[in-house]
Amino acid sequence: MAAGGVGIIMSGVEEDGSQLQAQANFLPTVTVSSKNGDEILGYILSNWRPLATITTGKTRVGVTPSPVVSRFSSRNSGPTGMEEDKRRVDFNIISGTSMSCPHVSGLAALLKGARPNWSPAAIKSAFMTTSFSTYANGQPLLDSATGTLSSPLVYRVGHVVPQKALNPGLVYDITANVYLNFLCEIGYTKQQTAAVARRRFTCTNGSILRGAIQLRTALVTV
Repeated sequence: MAAGGVGIIMSGVEEDGSQLQAQANFLPTVTVSSKNGDEILGYILSNWRPLATITTGKTRVGVTPSPVVSRFSSRNSGPTGMEEDKRRVDFNIISGTSMSCPHVSGLAALLKGARPNWSPAAIKSAFMTTSFSTYANGQPLLDSATGTLSSPLVYRVGHVVPQKALNPGLVYDITANVYLNFLCEIGYTKQQTAAVARRRFTCTNGSILRGAIQLRTALVTV
């Protein structure tokens, strides 16, 4: 400001992609992506009297493409085992999407109010089966970290649509006992199953197929 400036143009870093970092500023400030920052800097260096205007921000609707996957979104629950996946770090609170959790939790509470007889598994199923992962043109959601199309390892089940979750048409419900029986049938001992359940649990006799078929399983027929 001592040099006569009246505002700040803050450019992101390349690692942020198109993601903008929310920051509190005491001076008039506009935040732009690294790519836009390079373009602005090029204009400043090529113009003997560069001009810029900072106006009051407004809410814009209908912006495309939207939504996009944030750069800091947790990309996977752990290493995939693939050679090209070099991630070998422990996940912690910084790794996750800190706002998606309270948002979806609030939506789950609303859905429980509208469907009081639904179990937690049914509510989760309703959100998962009615979410979307593509735009109207059929292309996958964009990844703001790379500026390219994302993949299932990035967007997972997709973007929730609470209105559709109210009437999903099909709900995959499941109880804790089904999971515990599955553990029994794949060889878990009584002690190991009890450690998972945090209570005594008696396994139901049956085949692995009967227990496994009640879990959500993807099947591809060629």
